[in-house]
Amino acid sequence: MDSPTGAPRDYVAEVANARHAARMLRRGAFATAAVGGIACIVAIISFVRGEVGLDATVEYFWAFGAVTVISGVAFYATSWNLALSASRLEVQIELGAPRTGEAQD
Repeated sequence: MDSPTGAPRDYVAEVANARHAARMLRRGAFATAAVGGIACIVAIISFVRGEVGLDATVEYFWAFGAVTVISGVAFYATSWNLALSASRLEVQIELGAPRTGEAQD
């Protein structure tokens, strides 16, 4: 992908790959958040049924459930960051602007 000429077609492929990766990250984010949400619900149901004590419920809730939900949110934010970066690169390609960090004449 890194051609010595820095041809725009190479970057068009990178934009497409970045958009695909962003979609995959979003899917992973939703799956991760869903698992965390289910874990939180299971912890609460176990407490309500009297199967575990309050301290174990709080520990399970924070140690697995909430942390997993937060990880899902981080995945989701990362996917949008990647998509926005791909959009910026796409605009630079369309305008024919030099890449960031390149010297301008």
